[in-house]
Amino acid sequence: MDLGSVKQKFLNHLELERNLATNTIQAYSRDLDYLTQQLNNDLKNLNLHSCIKVIKSYSSSHSEKSVLRITACIKSFIKYLYIEGHIKNDFGSNIESISTKISLPKTLDIITVISLIENIK
Repeated sequence: MDLGSVKQKFLNHLELERNLATNTIQAYSRDLDYLTQQLNNDLKNLNLHSCIKVIKSYSSSHSEKSVLRITACIKSFIKYLYIEGHIKNDFGSNIESISTKISLPKTLDIITVISLIENIK
């Protein structure tokens, strides 16, 4: 089956039923373009191993946030395909997301704090 036609139905689902933001839908569309290109636009090539391979390939040239997004996109797409009956099992739950680095917020220096307080008065 052609992944392109299913992709468009999925994007419509995200917009109409899940009410996601336009920017998110556009980003998911780009992510799915990458996925379909890597899978030669054929649903038969979609499996756990191929998805992990696509995510690893993507991670070599994209930021951590982008990798988290494409991972979420692929998992959501797989779940959609399962619910719609295009695939027999929801293997997306077996795809692990990369762990994010927890960083402390940046602190303000004393001059900035004093300036902020003075501007409030």
